Formats: sequence, C-alpha cells, structure tokens
Amino acid sequence: MFEKGTVIWKNSIGIMHERLESSKISANKHFNSLLVRWKEFEKSTRGGIDDVTVLLNQLYFIHVANYLYSIKNLQSAGRDVTPATISNDFAGNLFELCRGGEPFKIFSELSEFLWDDGTEESRSIMNCFVEETTIQATMKRMNQGGDMLSLTYQTLFSSNKKHSTGEFYTPMDLCNMMVEKLASRLPGAVVLDPSCGVGTFLVSWIEHALHDKNIQDPVAGTEFRMHGWDINPVAIIGARVNTWLGFPEGIVQFGDIVQNIKLKNALEDSEESASLKADVIIGNPPWVTLKDY
Repeated sequence: MFEKGTVIWKNSIGIMHERLESSKISANKHFNSLLVRWKEFEKSTRGGIDDVTVLLNQLYFIHVANYLYSIKNLQSAGRDVTPATISNDFAGNLFELCRGGEPFKIFSELSEFLWDDGTEESRSIMNCFVEETTIQATMKRMNQGGDMLSLTYQTLFSSNKKHSTGEFYTPMDLCNMMVEKLASRLPGAVVLDPSCGVGTFLVSWIEHALHDKNIQDPVAGTEFRMHGWDINPVAIIGARVNTWLGFPEGIVQFGDIVQNIKLKNALEDSEESASLKADVIIGNPPWVTLKDY
C-alpha cells in the first residue's frame, strides 16, 4: 500500500523534494544545522550514507508508521477514524514516536521543515494519506494482522545501502518457521532480537502466542517479555509500531512497547546487555560494517 512506486510515495517524496530545494528552506540556518547533524549521525553509525534521497525516504517511512499508529490509537480509544481525526492527531503522535534522544529529535525537527510546516500547503501530503478509500483499505489490512511495515521498508532502501549498514531482510516465512520451532516449546519466554530492524521476528512471535491454544493467557505480560535492539532509529520507530499493531486493541499500551524496543548497538558492552536474561535470542545476525570490536 505504501511501498516505493505507489502514488502515495510519489506524491509525498515529490512534495518533500520541492521543499528541500526551496530557497526558504535552503537558507534556513536551523534546517542546515539539522542536515549536518543528520549526515554526521549517518556517517558515525551506518557507514556514511548521507544521500538526501535516503533522508526523504526515512521521513516518509516514519510518517507511514505514524499513520498506522494514529489509526490504531484512535481505534484503541474508541474514537472514529476519519480524515479529520487522523490529521488532528498526526503531529502529536509524531512527537510521541520520536521520543528517545538525539537521532529521533533530528528526524522530528527535519519533519517540521519537509513534511508539515503548519502551512496550508503542507496539507497536500496529508491529503494523500487521509482519503477515505486509503483509510478503509489500511484498516482492512490492519485487521488481517501480521507484519505491516517490512515490505514498505524493504522497497524504500536499496539492498546495497541496507547491506552496507548491516541490514539484511529475513523473509516472513523463515521468521515464522523459526518462531514455530521455539515458541511452542517455550511459552512465556523472554525474547530478544538484537538486530530487530522493523520487528519482523517480534511480530511473528506475537502472532504465534496469540494463536497458541496451549497458552492460557497469551497476551498477559507479553509486551514486557519482548525485547528488540537496533542501531537504526528509523527501523526502531517501525519496530515499535509494527509490534504494537500485533496486539489486540486496548490490551497493550504503546509506552510499554517503547520500554523494550530500543536504539542500541548489541555489539557494544553495556550494563543493560549484561543484565538482560533472555531465554531466546532470535533474528538475523547483526552484520556490521568493517570496524574493530
């Protein structure tokens, strides 16, 4: 629905690109300082990818996640899901998703320039998302369950760029097969994916727990037993939303998910890494660029 090449993607990227090249933004000192900070962060953590096309796709993906979050949030609160309610909540929800330190703040502030600067013109991007047919199609897909964001993420960032930063996609069928072999034998296990990406393994584990007849209360406490780490803040935002969408409405608070899905390098020693007692460590290995560890 939101993959690279769709009408929504083309419209969103096109409008953001026009803003990026506008004299109003290009001359703004704060925007330029944010752009420098973004490039420095990319260089220091993810192999030096500083192509602004990557930035636009990152912002687009964050807002797709925000769109799904906004719909789920409205449903959980028993409110009507309409173009108006989604639009009204969007900015506040983005602030909620982008809590957690410097890299998240960079994306949040860049978004204010390129996505929604409070002007009437900025509504043109939101209009792509809040058409009634798009809302209904999205809700129908959400009701089917499963991973909502991996396909979008995979299409937005080329394989070469993902591989250069240690990101490797694990097909959902393979995730399900691995989870099925473990989850049924370890009900209630504490699970860690140390390179979680957008949370494909975690979503699969939740799906299995919800449908396992041998587990009396599959939801109770599951959010506190699921842990995901990654060095990519965009992927972490996706993983938090993706995982939250996997739970029935009104059962799990988003804040509980945020506590355990964190921006973190699993290959670096830390007190948290040493203290976490995971029963299952699952996922694609955390491939890295050539560094000394």
